[in-house]
Amino acid sequence: MSWLVILKVSLVLTVALVAVAMLRRRSAAIRHALLQTALIAALLIPVLSQVLPGWQALPQPVASIPAQIHEPPAAERTERTAPAAAVPTTVAAREPVAPPVTWGDRLMSLWLIGVAALLALIAVRVIAMDIAVRRARPLTDRHWLDIADAASSRLGVRARVELRCWRSARMPAAWGAIRPVILLPSDCGDWPEARRRSVIAHEMAHVARRDVAVLALANLACALHWFNPLVWILRRRLVIECEHASDDLALAGGSEAVDYADHLLETAAAYRRRTQIAPVMAARSHLEERIMAILDNDQNRRRASTRLRLTLAVVAATLLVPLSALTWAGGHDGSSGAHEHNHAHSDSARFDTHLEAIGVDPSDVDALIAGLTATDPVTRGASAWALGKIEDDRVIDPLIQAGYDVDPIVRQWAVRSLSGRSAPRIADLYANRLQDDDAEVRQWAVRSFYIHADDVSTQPLIGALGDEDAEVREWAVRVLASATDSRVQPALVSRLAVETDDAVSEWIVRSLAADGLGVEALVGALNSQNAEVRQWAVRSLHGANDERAVDALITMLNDPDDEVREWSVRGLAGARDDRSVDALIAMLNDRNDEIREWSVRGLGVCGNDRAAGALEAMRQDPNPDVAEWAGRSLDEIDC
Repeated sequence: MSWLVILKVSLVLTVALVAVAMLRRRSAAIRHALLQTALIAALLIPVLSQVLPGWQALPQPVASIPAQIHEPPAAERTERTAPAAAVPTTVAAREPVAPPVTWGDRLMSLWLIGVAALLALIAVRVIAMDIAVRRARPLTDRHWLDIADAASSRLGVRARVELRCWRSARMPAAWGAIRPVILLPSDCGDWPEARRRSVIAHEMAHVARRDVAVLALANLACALHWFNPLVWILRRRLVIECEHASDDLALAGGSEAVDYADHLLETAAAYRRRTQIAPVMAARSHLEERIMAILDNDQNRRRASTRLRLTLAVVAATLLVPLSALTWAGGHDGSSGAHEHNHAHSDSARFDTHLEAIGVDPSDVDALIAGLTATDPVTRGASAWALGKIEDDRVIDPLIQAGYDVDPIVRQWAVRSLSGRSAPRIADLYANRLQDDDAEVRQWAVRSFYIHADDVSTQPLIGALGDEDAEVREWAVRVLASATDSRVQPALVSRLAVETDDAVSEWIVRSLAADGLGVEALVGALNSQNAEVRQWAVRSLHGANDERAVDALITMLNDPDDEVREWSVRGLAGARDDRSVDALIAMLNDRNDEIREWSVRGLGVCGNDRAAGALEAMRQDPNPDVAEWAGRSLDEIDC
């Protein structure tokens, strides 16, 4: 591997790590997606640098070591230039002389040895894990399977996830990129209901996010670039963000933060043995950081959307091709440059440094309150930030005043620092800041409304549905989703009719109740051009006691998107409508294995005599899972 390739990879990894540091206020899923993109780039750069035509745009460095030419001694020169007659006739030709071993050769050999050793270690661990999985006992307890099915449905996991028990008390883990398995400790049968749901929710989140495959790529990158400390730093950060993102996904599914944190601590304390090759629930290396994030109500837990991932892929591909092709030009300009990178820090790090520089103790309430009126906006912002960490009612009114500061950063941190405090007068500030000129201030104001979920605060949130910023609208929808005010449903329906942002539309259809006006809006959302919006509209129609819902689900069986068709099948399975039987029988011919499997499973729930013949035929399906479920469904038909 050339030094230029090492420099290119190091540049990409450095930019990614700096970008992640700058995105501390974004969600873990977004940071993880960025790190994952950088990881794939680190694997592709060595390959692309070899196959792409060179773009000779870099001047040759002066300090590059030239090939050394050794002048032989005079005697040797005389010998080599002797006339041919002096050469003994018994020697037909000179034996080839091996080229000298250079430092470059030694380094290349050392690199190859390191790569081979790490790849061998990875292979041993993968084989050992596969053996352990095969030896693990299948978990057939109906209660566990129901919990897993519910988590799988909620997270949209299409693959069949198998539950198995380690043969010893080992840490829960997820394994299998193609045929996922969740591995549980041997004594998991003694766990209470809430702990079972927390553990399954976390491990199912790993499955939904395909973290096993991502971790495999990270291990491969570490093997290839084992000498580069940046790749190990990125891998560690990737694992941390992976766990944070899975925690966020589990909490978004309804797990209570305090209970979830307790179960995480219990798992870490009870099981010390863990695998090094697969994602586990409670690795101790960053447990404290995770607990703090779980209990932080201000934490951004947004998922990385398909649009964001596609954007990252396009940007990465656009930059990666010219970067990989970049090579040294034929000459050099006689200069060598050293570029200094200024690493941007998050507000928190900047404020902490600033308070230390001006001699203010971050725990001194009086000094911080006084700092809110300083002439320097950085001091005011740092004071607002630090007061958010102090549990003292004296800080509420000064922070409310700071919420009207002329500087948007100060206003933002005043709003964020008041989040989680329940004084009624805070709601007035939030309502006022929903009209702020700065979009981030409005975002934090709307997110902070969760603790003031009463009728007084509902109207400002309904007004925020018309905000020009899509994130403000999205958070308004998410907060309104838990409100009981009768004005909410009509407001969401009205917004859905004019909404142009797919992420906001998705949250609206996720929040609508499937009754009356909501059913009509959800049926209308099935015409969206965005597959995720259609998918969530279908999912929201599940369980609706309305003939329009059944008709819509049957219509969506013809959708071009596999997931939309699959969720339509799932919804019809629970409809217990006679029309569902014929529709599900027709879906037994779908090209998608998962859809055929869910159609077979659905007929086991709502099927009748008409389904028996079709199920019998499906026992010959080429997919073993479909064939297995066909047999099980024949035994389960109950209507």
